[in-house]
Amino acid sequence: MHKKSVNPALNIAIAVYPHLLITSLTLPIEMLRAGEAYAKGHLDQTDFRPLSINLIAKSNEPIKNRTGLAIVPVSYTHLRAHE
Repeated sequence: MHKKSVNPALNIAIAVYPHLLITSLTLPIEMLRAGEAYAKGHLDQTDFRPLSINLIAKSNEPIKNRTGLAIVPVSYTHLRAHE
């Protein structure tokens, strides 16, 4: 039986950009998801908060890298070039 959370998701935004190492993105996400799974199994539903992990970038265009994989951000922000 799955425990359903009554609490809002904890929002996490991860910035993605050209030449990002894929493992620099996937490993932290895997660690966060492992912690989430542990918490879900050990906390009661009134204390547990699920994670909402979002990849953000300057635009919503796929970001290519050297592996040939493309990262597709789920949201984007209009940042000035010097920020």
